[in-house]
Amino acid sequence: MIKLRNPLKAQLKIAYLVVTYACNNKCNFCYAQSMLKKFIEGEELVHMPLEFAYQIVSELKSLGVNRFHLIGGEPTVYPYLLDLVRFIKQDPRVYVAIVTNGRKIGDEAYLKDLVDAGVNGFQISIQGADAERHNAVTGSYSFDMTYKALLNLAKLNFPQFSAAITVSKDNCDQIEGFIHTMKKEIFNGGHSGKIFINFAAPSINFNSSTSVNGEYALNPREVVDLILKIDSLFPAELYSEIIFSSRVPICMYPSGSLERLNKNNRMSAGCSCGLHNGNIITIDPRGDVLPCTNFAGTRLFNCRGENNVFDKDSFINGINRYFPKIKELAHSYPSIKCKGCSKIHRCFGACLFWWFYFNPDHFIKP
Repeated sequence: MIKLRNPLKAQLKIAYLVVTYACNNKCNFCYAQSMLKKFIEGEELVHMPLEFAYQIVSELKSLGVNRFHLIGGEPTVYPYLLDLVRFIKQDPRVYVAIVTNGRKIGDEAYLKDLVDAGVNGFQISIQGADAERHNAVTGSYSFDMTYKALLNLAKLNFPQFSAAITVSKDNCDQIEGFIHTMKKEIFNGGHSGKIFINFAAPSINFNSSTSVNGEYALNPREVVDLILKIDSLFPAELYSEIIFSSRVPICMYPSGSLERLNKNNRMSAGCSCGLHNGNIITIDPRGDVLPCTNFAGTRLFNCRGENNVFDKDSFINGINRYFPKIKELAHSYPSIKCKGCSKIHRCFGACLFWWFYFNPDHFIKP
């Protein structure tokens, strides 16, 4: 049997499908809020057409993708979510995860439907240690439903799920309380769930092509300081569930501290951008291919042809044209101080979004 040559210059392995920009929360740090506003005003599709989603999945599988992360917006308000999961899982070797605020998963029957359909992993976004703070950050009265989703997953001993908080100026004082809340009833043994501590990065302001939202974000120095504080207060041998995702320059960590965090499996292996490795693809409801999930509304190219049909030729040509340029941009030095750094090929100067808002020369060390 002759093995066909992959026509892509990138080796895609993971796909983030933005199945909808609709959401039943209004998180103040969310990169997708302005996109939802545009869609509500009738400018674009809110939901990814199901047949188009099927075509994307089929073509991406044929090109080597074996992991699908369904995101939004809020994927559980996507009316075809169960159908799409079942379609992806026709090949049981393919991994499917859902990134959700958990409100609908508070319903045990709905959670069972998703598990029966084949979902392999859940990331539940919860934005505070208590209802008052979570509800303020999310602009909704959703804490009880989200917390119930986590309880349901723990009760099932579901093998892969996480409680994910996105740390911003509005909840950074609650991280210790958040960990205690999670440990009390949810992460108290019996399953392998994780407490995922993410940090809000600046994002593009879609109402202005030249503006960036970043007033809610901690600066990179504050991120590192908070990680080291939490790591000290909650030692890995007692709180093995805790994982950080920081995406800040390696040089900002004191000598030996990052090595310790990695040794204890406390640092996430990466983020959803895939810019550095070129192995992750993000596609939104319109068929726009994005540099990463945070670039909502900023497309590289479009892969949706006439009548909502996936245009494979446009997709392959777009990947081969833009991905090398994006990778080159991601590997460029954000600061002259990065030149000659022995760790640049591990770090690449951190997530690009930090430097849309903060000055890299204020944080990167020589």
